[in-house]
Amino acid sequence: METVPNSMGNQMDLMSRVSKTASRLSIIVPLQSDALAFEETLISILENRPADTEILVCHDGRYDDPFDLCDEVKFVQSDSTSLVDLVAAGARVAMGRFTHVLASGVIATPGWTDAALEKFEHFDCGSVAPVIRDRHSNRIIAAGWEDSATRLCRPASRGRKSIKQPSSQSVGAFLQASFWRTDLLCSLADAFVGSDVTAASVAYEHLASGAGWRCVVADQCDVVCEQEVLQSEISGFNRGRTLRGLQNHFYGGGWSTSLQSSAVAALGCIVKPGLFSEAIGQAFGAVGSKSLAKRIHSEDVLCCDDRAEVLEFKQAEPAMPQRRAA
Repeated sequence: METVPNSMGNQMDLMSRVSKTASRLSIIVPLQSDALAFEETLISILENRPADTEILVCHDGRYDDPFDLCDEVKFVQSDSTSLVDLVAAGARVAMGRFTHVLASGVIATPGWTDAALEKFEHFDCGSVAPVIRDRHSNRIIAAGWEDSATRLCRPASRGRKSIKQPSSQSVGAFLQASFWRTDLLCSLADAFVGSDVTAASVAYEHLASGAGWRCVVADQCDVVCEQEVLQSEISGFNRGRTLRGLQNHFYGGGWSTSLQSSAVAALGCIVKPGLFSEAIGQAFGAVGSKSLAKRIHSEDVLCCDDRAEVLEFKQAEPAMPQRRAA
């Protein structure tokens, strides 16, 4: 089995490589502990594989390719089983202009990438969140995430049949099911140090937003999974503390902000008592702020203004003019 080395060139080399490659999309499929869920995801991608796409299977070296897929996919080895690290390893060797992450247990559907890639025609669109649906009820598990007074990184439009419109909240993408500009994703992997997938999803969005990028929901891009696959939703004390700490870092705040936010969130637990521990965790968001600052390097994020370029898409007949978008 041929393995692509995990190496990182400088940013200019990356941009040159991405802009000149023939591939439009790279799909990263991280392999963690559940091999069966991983294989189900990979099969769904192969069955619905878009044209002009490479598939990157990212693993820690223990996957032996039992189905002999080396002609269909590229294998990328990482030193870690963390989803965040596996995604970073894949992004750094991805040859597509755009990168799509699909974690184990998330199932691709026919034509699912089309609507997402269209969103990148807007020059400031840095990431796209697909609509994640329950595979049994077809109701929405998450159409990206948003912050509210009662909960940070709350799955947007959860439980609905269609996306809530309009939304006054800014939205972010869950890393487990997300689309990115490849060069932006690589820079975000360098700008945030950490293995927690929820923290990475939130930090990536705040870092990208600060650099001028937007995250957009693709309402016609559906993927399906079981309810429990989206681990970022699991409530707990550490989740509240971590997310409040990130919020304080990016928007300013200390003990006073943390305590006030915790109190508001706790009041909301009257109808959702299962979130009480997470609400209390927000009160301790100011703890470890110095160590958090050492793990975040905003200066490493690719700015939107630095990424303007004209890329040639496949032309129909008659030839269409080049579009400044991707």
